[in-house]
Amino acid sequence: KSLTSAAVDNVLSRHGFRMEIGAAYHKNSIGLVDRVMRTVVAITRAIMVRSRAPATEWPHGLRHATMIYNLSPHSALEGESPLQRATRFRGSILQALHPSTSP
Repeated sequence: KSLTSAAVDNVLSRHGFRMEIGAAYHKNSIGLVDRVMRTVVAITRAIMVRSRAPATEWPHGLRHATMIYNLSPHSALEGESPLQRATRFRGSILQALHPSTSP
């Protein structure tokens, strides 16, 4: 209930997000998140084993694994990374002004 308050809705809409409440404990609701978390944990384990870091460094390994995941291309996103997909502006035109022609 606390995540469905008007204050949360205002913050989300101000930043361009929309919350959708799914059915609790339904396999379709958690399946994608489960797969992503399994992948990120596998990357974290690889980082931790390869670097021989102590278990106390797990939060740092997890942060780096998440960054690697978000910067890697995904077939489900047509070869784009989640970061590229989130920051792409569709239909926008970029114009560069040359210093000698700008007012």
